[in-house]
Amino acid sequence: TYPPGSTYKPFMALAALQLGKRSPSMVMNDPGFYTFGGHTFRSHEGGLGGVDMHRAIQFSSNTYFYSLAVDMGVDTIHDFMKPLGFGQSTGIDLHGEVRGTLPSTEWKRNTYKRPEMKRWFPGETVSLGIGQGYN
Repeated sequence: TYPPGSTYKPFMALAALQLGKRSPSMVMNDPGFYTFGGHTFRSHEGGLGGVDMHRAIQFSSNTYFYSLAVDMGVDTIHDFMKPLGFGQSTGIDLHGEVRGTLPSTEWKRNTYKRPEMKRWFPGETVSLGIGQGYN
């Protein structure tokens, strides 16, 4: 399967609004990267500067959605996205359809055999905000 990529961002914005994690007018700085746990996640070269939710969606600001994913956490993202159909089959008879992955801490514990891989690492949450990583 393929990760949803930037098509996931509006759903992340919806989650942020409904869960009170962001308001539409809240502005954050997008310098073109996001640093978490000693790792730098890239976004737009040179950054977008101040972005509110509308601008973050319009210009597909990875930095905005990296930050949002960290603020929400993997299990909150999972619990919001599951009722929207992520990680499930469509229910339409589509030849070759396979359901995608909607990661959570429980999913990772049940998926990996090696004990050191069963733990969800905080840095893994960052890429979920832009529809990448395990999803």
